[in-house]
Amino acid sequence: MLAAALLCVAPLAAKDSSPLTPAAGSTERTAILDALRTHPDMRFTFRYLRVWYDGDRGIAYAEGDNGVIGGFKSILTREANAGWHTVWAEGDGGSDSCAAGARHYAWAIKLIQSYHVAPDRLVPGLFKQARELESSARKDPELQCVGDLEGGPE
Repeated sequence: MLAAALLCVAPLAAKDSSPLTPAAGSTERTAILDALRTHPDMRFTFRYLRVWYDGDRGIAYAEGDNGVIGGFKSILTREANAGWHTVWAEGDGGSDSCAAGARHYAWAIKLIQSYHVAPDRLVPGLFKQARELESSARKDPELQCVGDLEGGPE
C-alpha cells in the first residue's frame, strides 16, 4: 500500500510551491485554531502549522501541544467556502497498534496527494513514519506504538 503511494510522489515533488504558514492573527489561522480547539482553555504551541490550497479547497497540517491534553498531530480540510474540520489526528493519550497506525498514515498520504502536494512537504517525515509503522506491524501486528487515532480510514 505504501509502495504504491510512494510511486505517486515524484510528479508532486516537482512543484516549486510550498505549503504556507498562516500569519498569527490572520483569519485563516483563527479559523484553523477554532477547528482544533475542543476545550476553551486550549493554548496552542505549534511545531508545524502548514496550509496548502488546491483550487478552492485547502488542506492543513498542525502539530504541537495544546496545553490541555498534550501533543497532537492533525490534518484538517476545507472545501470551497466551508469551514475547516479535522479529518485525521493522532494524540499523545492512549495507545493504538502499529497495524492501525500504518493504515492511518497510509490513508493520510493518499488524502494529501489528492490535494496535489507532496505529502512530506505538508507533513515533514510522513513517509518515514508510515514505513516504520508498516515494518513494526509486520513484525508484531499487536504491538502498541502510536497514540490515540481519530478520523482517517473507517
